[in-house]
Amino acid sequence: MKLNIAAGCKCLLFGFAAFLVGACSRSICPRTSIVPASWLSSPRKIQLEILVQVAIEEVLKGEALARENSRLGLPADLPPQLMFWSSDLRNHLGQQGVELVECDPPPTNTVNDAENGNRILNWDLSKDLQSGTTVTLHRVYNLTINAFNRPIDEKSFGGYDLSAPQVAFYTKSEPFLEQTEGISQAAREAVGEEVNPWAKARLIFRWVRRHMVYKYPPPGGRGATVALREGRGDCGQYADLFIAMCRSAGVPARFVGGFALNETQPGQSPVVGSHAWAEVLLPDGSWVPVDPTPVWATYQFSDVQGGRTEFMQTVTELKTGVKASVKIERKASQR
Repeated sequence: MKLNIAAGCKCLLFGFAAFLVGACSRSICPRTSIVPASWLSSPRKIQLEILVQVAIEEVLKGEALARENSRLGLPADLPPQLMFWSSDLRNHLGQQGVELVECDPPPTNTVNDAENGNRILNWDLSKDLQSGTTVTLHRVYNLTINAFNRPIDEKSFGGYDLSAPQVAFYTKSEPFLEQTEGISQAAREAVGEEVNPWAKARLIFRWVRRHMVYKYPPPGGRGATVALREGRGDCGQYADLFIAMCRSAGVPARFVGGFALNETQPGQSPVVGSHAWAEVLLPDGSWVPVDPTPVWATYQFSDVQGGRTEFMQTVTELKTGVKASVKIERKASQR
């Protein structure tokens, strides 16, 4: 059975169920955590443990540090730096009762992203760096994940209120979700003459499933344009292409990143891996999760492009003047 944790949701996704735990969402304005009880079922109490072990192999000094800084285009006298960022979990759709019960060491600071509605934790480990030492960042969350089943009567939907800020915000072009002629042409091909917003999203979902093949690492880079050109990619690429096509077709959509829990054997602890999916805004103002990725892969990585991370996985790191290896463990258990 596949479960998914997001700063996100457990959901029914165009006919297949998955538990999603969301840690971070891109282009997401602050959202309510109030969900009608009738939309939730099958509650499960989960404890999620996130462990980041940083083995500091060497802290550069003197000429070696100056050479490394110069290679990176940094001031030669910049001292070694080692920093980590991670998105906090939060209540969202089928994911409720999120509680951070342990965080050791405490983050150096936190950043509240007003536009995206995320709370980002930052650890600055730059002080007192020593070669041959290990630093551990340890977090434990308690939360309840539910099956999220939003009843949808697509015949009852009219069009969107085009003056609503959310509609404009979630149909715009932005990095990774580019609105190009190629994306628009693909969207027109997918939806044809359909005007119902939910039916449009369903047709785009099916189009993406037919035209994409799962491939990790994704070839050619990241973003909807790359996914359309290559026809291959991972969950993030599936989500990017689906969202960009929805937006081009006038259907507001947004990106969510988090974790998936894959229960391979009854009674065993689920395998926790990073995952990405989408959400579609209905004309009545409610959001519905959609996961266009047809397979589940267990992998971990941290993508940063142009100084911006498409979605935050377990951690995003910055290190200069220090050689360090990072090991990430994620564990989930039933409470």
